[in-house]
Amino acid sequence: QSLPNPQQRDGRDGSWSSYPGSATLEHIQDGSNGGVVHFKHDTSAVAYGGVSLAFLGGNGAGSCYDASAYQGIEFDIKGSVVDPRGGWDGGPQNQYTLSLVSAPTQTSSYGGDAPCAMGHYYKQMDSPTGSYTTVRVPWSDFVLSNYVSAECTAKGIGHSNPTLAKVLSSLQAIDWGCTSDATTCDIYLDNIRLY
Repeated sequence: QSLPNPQQRDGRDGSWSSYPGSATLEHIQDGSNGGVVHFKHDTSAVAYGGVSLAFLGGNGAGSCYDASAYQGIEFDIKGSVVDPRGGWDGGPQNQYTLSLVSAPTQTSSYGGDAPCAMGHYYKQMDSPTGSYTTVRVPWSDFVLSNYVSAECTAKGIGHSNPTLAKVLSSLQAIDWGCTSDATTCDIYLDNIRLY
Protein backbone atom coordinates (compact mmCIF):
# COMPACT_ATOMS: atom_id res chain seq x y z
CA GLN A 1 0.00 0.00 0.00
CA SER A 2 1.92 3.02 -1.23
CA LEU A 3 1.24 6.33 0.53
CA PRO A 4 3.92 8.71 -0.75
CA ASN A 5 4.39 12.00 1.06
CA PRO A 6 4.85 14.96 -1.33
CA GLN A 7 6.79 16.96 1.27
CA GLN A 8 9.20 14.20 2.27
CA ARG A 9 9.25 12.38 -1.11
CA ASP A 10 10.16 9.15 0.64
CA GLY A 11 7.70 6.69 -0.94
CA ARG A 12 6.71 5.12 2.37
CA ASP A 13 4.55 2.03 2.44
CA GLY A 14 1.89 0.90 4.88
CA SER A 15 1.49 -2.23 6.97
CA TRP A 16 -1.85 -3.87 7.87
CA SER A 17 -2.85 -5.27 11.26
CA SER A 18 -6.11 -6.14 12.99
CA TYR A 19 -7.62 -6.74 16.42
CA PRO A 20 -8.67 -8.77 18.32
CA GLY A 21 -6.33 -11.61 17.41
CA SER A 22 -9.24 -13.85 16.42
CA ALA A 23 -10.41 -11.45 13.68
CA THR A 24 -9.97 -12.32 10.00
CA LEU A 25 -7.54 -10.17 8.03
CA GLU A 26 -6.67 -11.25 4.51
CA HIS A 27 -5.56 -9.90 1.16
CA ILE A 28 -7.85 -11.40 -1.48
CA GLN A 29 -8.80 -11.05 -5.13
CA ASP A 30 -12.28 -9.57 -5.44
CA GLY A 31 -13.54 -9.54 -9.02
CA SER A 32 -12.67 -6.48 -11.08
CA ASN A 33 -11.29 -4.71 -7.99
CA GLY A 34 -8.32 -7.06 -7.94
CA GLY A 35 -6.46 -7.31 -4.64
CA VAL A 36 -8.34 -5.92 -1.65
CA VAL A 37 -8.07 -6.13 2.13
CA HIS A 38 -10.85 -8.07 3.85
CA PHE A 39 -11.46 -7.63 7.58
CA LYS A 40 -14.06 -9.60 9.52
CA HIS A 41 -14.43 -9.01 13.24
CA ASP A 42 -14.90 -12.08 15.40
CA THR A 43 -17.92 -10.63 17.22
CA SER A 44 -18.11 -13.68 19.51
CA ALA A 45 -15.04 -12.21 21.23
CA VAL A 46 -17.27 -9.38 22.57
CA ALA A 47 -14.42 -6.93 22.14
CA TYR A 48 -13.67 -3.87 20.09
CA GLY A 49 -12.39 -4.87 16.66
CA GLY A 50 -10.76 -3.14 13.77
CA VAL A 51 -8.19 -3.01 11.03
CA SER A 52 -5.31 -0.52 10.90
CA LEU A 53 -3.04 0.67 8.13
CA ALA A 54 0.20 1.78 9.81
CA PHE A 55 2.72 4.10 8.20
CA LEU A 56 6.22 2.72 7.80
CA GLY A 57 9.54 4.47 7.40
CA GLY A 58 12.15 3.78 4.75
CA ASN A 59 13.66 0.97 6.85
CA GLY A 60 10.30 -0.82 7.18
CA ALA A 61 9.78 0.11 10.82
CA GLY A 62 6.76 1.98 12.18
CA SER A 63 7.14 5.71 11.78
CA CYS A 64 5.26 8.97 12.23
CA TYR A 65 3.97 10.40 8.96
CA ASP A 66 3.44 14.05 8.10
CA ALA A 67 0.05 14.18 6.34
CA SER A 68 -0.34 17.95 6.62
CA ALA A 69 0.27 18.38 2.88
CA TYR A 70 -3.01 16.56 2.22
CA GLN A 71 -6.65 17.55 2.68
CA GLY A 72 -8.01 14.17 3.78
CA ILE A 73 -8.32 10.47 3.03
CA GLU A 74 -10.18 8.52 0.35
CA PHE A 75 -10.86 4.80 0.12
CA ASP A 76 -13.18 2.30 -1.56
CA ILE A 77 -15.23 0.18 0.81
CA LYS A 78 -17.99 -2.43 0.75
CA GLY A 79 -19.44 -4.80 3.33
CA SER A 80 -21.73 -4.56 6.32
CA VAL A 81 -21.67 -3.21 9.86
CA VAL A 82 -24.58 -4.07 12.17
CA ASP A 83 -24.24 -2.34 15.53
CA PRO A 84 -27.15 -1.34 17.80
CA ARG A 85 -24.82 0.98 19.70
CA GLY A 86 -23.66 2.98 16.70
CA GLY A 87 -19.91 3.50 16.84
CA TRP A 88 -17.65 4.69 19.67
CA ASP A 89 -19.86 7.65 20.62
CA GLY A 90 -23.22 5.88 20.55
CA GLY A 91 -24.41 7.73 17.44
CA PRO A 92 -26.85 6.30 14.88
CA GLN A 93 -26.93 2.52 14.61
CA ASN A 94 -24.85 0.48 12.17
CA GLN A 95 -21.80 2.72 12.06
CA TYR A 96 -18.07 2.07 12.14
CA THR A 97 -15.40 4.47 13.37
CA LEU A 98 -12.64 5.89 11.20
CA SER A 99 -9.75 7.05 13.39
CA LEU A 100 -6.47 8.91 13.00
CA VAL A 101 -3.98 7.13 15.22
CA SER A 102 -1.17 9.55 16.06
CA ALA A 103 1.84 9.87 18.31
CA PRO A 104 0.21 12.59 20.50
CA THR A 105 -2.86 10.40 21.19
CA GLN A 106 -1.25 6.94 21.20
CA THR A 107 -0.12 5.41 24.48
CA SER A 108 3.62 4.97 24.95
CA SER A 109 3.12 1.20 25.20
CA TYR A 110 2.25 1.27 21.48
CA GLY A 111 5.00 3.66 20.46
CA GLY A 112 3.18 6.95 21.01
CA ASP A 113 3.80 9.96 23.24
CA ALA A 114 0.74 9.69 25.54
CA PRO A 115 1.43 8.37 29.07
CA CYS A 116 -1.75 6.24 29.05
CA ALA A 117 -4.54 5.14 26.70
CA MET A 118 -6.80 7.87 25.36
CA GLY A 119 -9.03 8.44 22.35
CA HIS A 120 -7.91 9.50 18.88
CA TYR A 121 -9.41 11.96 16.41
CA TYR A 122 -12.26 10.08 14.74
CA LYS A 123 -15.35 10.24 12.53
CA GLN A 124 -18.44 8.03 12.69
CA MET A 125 -19.19 6.43 9.31
CA ASP A 126 -22.39 4.77 8.10
CA SER A 127 -22.28 1.06 7.31
CA PRO A 128 -20.90 0.26 3.88
CA THR A 129 -23.14 -1.42 1.30
CA GLY A 130 -22.84 -4.57 -0.79
CA SER A 131 -20.96 -2.80 -3.60
CA TYR A 132 -17.82 -0.68 -3.55
CA THR A 133 -18.34 2.99 -2.82
CA THR A 134 -15.64 5.65 -2.84
CA VAL A 135 -15.58 7.55 0.46
CA ARG A 136 -13.82 10.91 0.83
CA VAL A 137 -13.26 12.28 4.34
CA PRO A 138 -11.60 15.68 4.81
CA TRP A 139 -9.36 16.07 7.86
CA SER A 140 -11.72 18.79 9.13
CA ASP A 141 -14.45 16.13 9.68
CA PHE A 142 -12.43 14.41 12.42
CA VAL A 143 -13.16 15.30 16.05
CA LEU A 144 -11.16 14.55 19.18
CA SER A 145 -12.51 11.70 21.29
CA ASN A 146 -13.17 12.48 24.95
CA TYR A 147 -12.23 8.93 25.96
CA VAL A 148 -9.68 8.64 28.76
CA SER A 149 -8.76 5.22 30.17
CA ALA A 150 -9.11 4.18 33.79
CA GLU A 151 -5.31 4.15 33.91
CA CYS A 152 -5.25 7.86 32.96
CA THR A 153 -7.97 8.68 35.46
CA ALA A 154 -6.14 6.84 38.26
CA LYS A 155 -3.03 8.90 37.47
CA GLY A 156 -5.07 12.12 37.42
CA ILE A 157 -4.32 12.64 33.73
CA GLY A 158 -6.97 14.17 31.49
CA HIS A 159 -6.98 14.15 27.71
CA SER A 160 -3.97 16.01 26.34
CA ASN A 161 -6.12 17.73 23.68
CA PRO A 162 -3.58 17.88 20.86
CA THR A 163 -4.59 20.04 17.93
CA LEU A 164 -5.63 18.41 14.68
CA ALA A 165 -2.61 20.04 13.03
CA LYS A 166 -0.32 18.35 15.56
CA VAL A 167 -2.00 15.00 14.94
CA LEU A 168 -1.72 15.33 11.15
CA SER A 169 2.00 16.06 11.43
CA SER A 170 2.61 12.79 13.30
CA LEU A 171 0.18 10.12 12.06
CA GLN A 172 0.98 6.54 12.93
CA ALA A 173 -2.00 4.76 11.35
CA ILE A 174 -5.52 4.96 9.93
CA ASP A 175 -8.02 2.68 11.69
CA TRP A 176 -11.45 1.33 10.71
CA GLY A 177 -13.11 -0.01 13.89
CA CYS A 178 -16.30 -1.50 15.32
CA THR A 179 -17.57 -1.59 18.90
CA SER A 180 -17.91 -4.65 21.14
CA ASP A 181 -21.70 -4.44 20.54
CA ALA A 182 -21.42 -5.04 16.78
CA THR A 183 -23.05 -8.26 15.62
CA THR A 184 -21.57 -7.88 12.12
CA CYS A 185 -18.40 -6.07 11.11
CA ASP A 186 -17.32 -7.37 7.71
CA ILE A 187 -15.56 -4.88 5.43
CA TYR A 188 -13.50 -4.86 2.24
CA LEU A 189 -11.06 -1.98 1.60
CA ASP A 190 -9.33 -0.92 -1.58
CA ASN A 191 -7.52 2.08 -3.08
CA ILE A 192 -6.69 3.86 0.18
CA ARG A 193 -5.10 7.19 -0.67
CA LEU A 194 -4.54 10.63 0.74
CA TYR A 195 -5.77 13.54 -1.35
